[in-house]
Amino acid sequence: MTKHVMDTDIGHTRLDDAGNGLLGTPADRIEGPLKVTGRATYAYEHDAGPDTAYGYLVTAPVGRSHLTSVRKGEAEAMPGVLLVLTDDLPRASSQPMGEKPQMTEGRIHHHGQPVAFVVATSFEAARHAATAVTVVSETELGRYELDRLADDAPLAEDGVMPAKVERGDFAAAFEAADVKIDLDYTTPSHHSAAMEPQAAVASWDEDALTVYCSSQLVEVNTGQVAASLGIAKEKVRLISPYVGGGFGNKLGISADVILAARAAQRLVRPVKVALTRQAVFQATSRRSETRQRVRIGAQADGRITAISHDTVATNSPGNSFFEPAGMSTVFLYAGENRSIRHFLAESDLLMTASVRAPARPSACWRWKTPWTSWPRSSALIRWNCAGATSRRSTRRMAGPSPPAIWSPAWTRARGASDGTSAPKHPEAGARASG
Repeated sequence: MTKHVMDTDIGHTRLDDAGNGLLGTPADRIEGPLKVTGRATYAYEHDAGPDTAYGYLVTAPVGRSHLTSVRKGEAEAMPGVLLVLTDDLPRASSQPMGEKPQMTEGRIHHHGQPVAFVVATSFEAARHAATAVTVVSETELGRYELDRLADDAPLAEDGVMPAKVERGDFAAAFEAADVKIDLDYTTPSHHSAAMEPQAAVASWDEDALTVYCSSQLVEVNTGQVAASLGIAKEKVRLISPYVGGGFGNKLGISADVILAARAAQRLVRPVKVALTRQAVFQATSRRSETRQRVRIGAQADGRITAISHDTVATNSPGNSFFEPAGMSTVFLYAGENRSIRHFLAESDLLMTASVRAPARPSACWRWKTPWTSWPRSSALIRWNCAGATSRRSTRRMAGPSPPAIWSPAWTRARGASDGTSAPKHPEAGARASG
């Protein structure tokens, strides 16, 4: 058994054998001096010439609705205004590996969805004209609260991991366990709003498009832009020398790039735009809120024999991505019988997608949370720090895992039984909200 203790030499570990040899090796940050001295040129700072126009995004002030009209006449008449786009805009970012962003198609799918794009000779003129755009809609009953959607959520489609992973017979092992834990957790939605918002400077050379943008997946995003505009991928060039933070929020292409490109083509002049901070939160992507149920069954000698982890997440219509909260449950702790399932509820909120370290912030902590309020027995410490983690590959679930050491003392300290009357889920189960 390996014992790792803080502030002492732990000797040779697998981290010392990283295949790429980068861990622990000094590396020059070639762009470092440019960034810390303010000389790095980010997307919005690219100078496309004196005739560059400026865009400003208008977003929906209401949730799920039928979009009756977008009144733009007053805005178009304002000084400096060159164009107001209102027809079929991207409703949010694209999924990172999706073909292209979904379009509005005459509907307001969520609060904050793009509904108009104002272009003017200055940023100030575009922003002012945006206030004159009026959105007329017929509000519909929306689906916003996970607690009201979770019970009817179907099993998700396989995605970044299989939606359902099972080994052994969890139900039988849990029923036979001497001690049972049955916990219900919730996590809120997360937004990754980096210091640099999504921004783009688009220009055309006849039928070829060049866009300076902030992108984490330039090669993939190039195809998404081409598909959105209906042109060949070879005609699109995306340039993203620096990214001022992304955390997954810039994996898919967003409305700034598509709208700047369309406006630049219509006006035959470069167009630049940066999303406002509000638009970054409302019109790009986010991490889903979740409801999770965790069940653990153990024998009297402390050996974990059953683990179950059910997750319900949300996404907007037409999106199958689910927050893979059960990813670490596949390999993190021993337990020869386990069931890991993900359910996806359709909601009328901003689409969900991959956010920094998918599954980890929404799930890994909940394997530690119950122990923090229970007595700190030596068995608890050994279970957490030494014997529970499987040394099998984190990519596989096959084969036996080393036993976990677990003490029934902490469950009894919380009032749970020794197995005959474990809490029922979800009404009578212990609950930790996070």
